[in-house]
Amino acid sequence: MNLWAVLTVTLCGILPTGAEVVNTFIYCSEYFYKGKQPQGFDQNAKQICQKTRSSGYFFASLYSTVHRIPLYSAYTFSFACNNQEGRKSGNWFIEPQLSKDEDPNYATMPYMKSYTARDSGNIKVKQSIDEDYKHTGYDRGHLNPNSFQCNNGRGATFTLTNAVPMDACFNRVHWKNWEAEVIAILRRQDRTGTAYLVTGAVPSSNVLEKIPKVTVPTHIWTAVCITVRMNGCVIVDILPCDRLAASPGHPLLSLTSGRDRLRQPRDPERTKWYRK
Repeated sequence: MNLWAVLTVTLCGILPTGAEVVNTFIYCSEYFYKGKQPQGFDQNAKQICQKTRSSGYFFASLYSTVHRIPLYSAYTFSFACNNQEGRKSGNWFIEPQLSKDEDPNYATMPYMKSYTARDSGNIKVKQSIDEDYKHTGYDRGHLNPNSFQCNNGRGATFTLTNAVPMDACFNRVHWKNWEAEVIAILRRQDRTGTAYLVTGAVPSSNVLEKIPKVTVPTHIWTAVCITVRMNGCVIVDILPCDRLAASPGHPLLSLTSGRDRLRQPRDPERTKWYRK
């Protein structure tokens, strides 16, 4: 039995290593359930097969050069990893091919590269850069969590095409706890199957002064599918926006109890993104 669920979370405080830009996700389709990507997204967004210079593809991202954030990242869960949160020393990676119109030399780089200040002028036209996050109170929040990966795959998650602005409290408390809960659920499943996940961001219509060029999302969502029978899919409860209202753990609901909640939020079409 193959089951999908969407886990929706509200961001705190938001309301009042190589990659390749491709025309199709066919080169990294193994990160999508049945090789099918979610439907209903901006058709002008860029498809990126996330790739390092020395290794193959690690996950897929759909990136908006208008909002300068990924709309989602698709990935699988590695049961073999220790799932401890990692850290990135130095600057994060950028995607050169997104900026090949600004610098033709980037067209020959089908992999992510470490960002340097020399890149800023051309890169910032279509994607975020490290400086966008400095002194803002926002973290570079992973969509594909580094704790879900290991070895080179973990390092590859530290690319700005996999990051959205997350309130520091939300990222380090709520989102971190959410990641740990999902890992615990996945580890209770049959490891002979494959766990497919897609985590996305809903762009805000408001532009914040602190990050004038990069859109801060209003919501983060995740869809999960495991290709063997599991004890029900799950939906994470909606987190409060007030960072002071943090509670020690929001309940994970069954697919049945969470289905009605999915149809109530602002975008009921979300339940149609994954077609059987």
